[in-house]
Amino acid sequence: MQSKVGTGGVSPQSNVNTFFNSFDAALRRAASRSDWFSWLVRYEQDAARSTLRFLDTCFTNVPAAKHPRIIKRLAGDCSQLEATIHELVAHELLRRLKLSPEFEPQIAGLTPDLSFKIAGKRFLGDVYVTHSPLKTIRDFDDGTGEAWDTSRPDESRANKIANELAYKAKSMSQPDCLLLLSSFLATTEFLERVT
Repeated sequence: MQSKVGTGGVSPQSNVNTFFNSFDAALRRAASRSDWFSWLVRYEQDAARSTLRFLDTCFTNVPAAKHPRIIKRLAGDCSQLEATIHELVAHELLRRLKLSPEFEPQIAGLTPDLSFKIAGKRFLGDVYVTHSPLKTIRDFDDGTGEAWDTSRPDESRANKIANELAYKAKSMSQPDCLLLLSSFLATTEFLERVT
């Protein structure tokens, strides 16, 4: 039996298990608000199981002090759910690249999604998940579809992304940090469409 001395009666392994179980429970609750999360936690095939294992790894590799905030964010709306998952995945990518990521650091009154270092230089990272505007999505009779941008560039998804990235770049600017903005396109048949 592990010693619980100096930990307030709770072993470090117990804390990890508690947060891991909380993460799993938060994903299961999210299934009622998102078709993708429903697929993730209910589908028994390997694609869903391996994705779930990967997300568990992503969560586990964020310091435990950040776990309660992640769990809380998973109780949000669909856009908050998607953003949180993409931020976890981005953190894991940076970790695997050995870039010393920090999840939601506090920097000069800002809380970017991530920070990381390359050759001693600190970067701020912000993850932006976007859906194609409904007006750019066309469904075909055979069940397939496409996202398209036509003669109205000011209403296109490219414009939507450019405007959001410009806003984030302006609001997150710090003199001693470089900024990396990542945009994830989330328009697929298994994710809800958002205007």
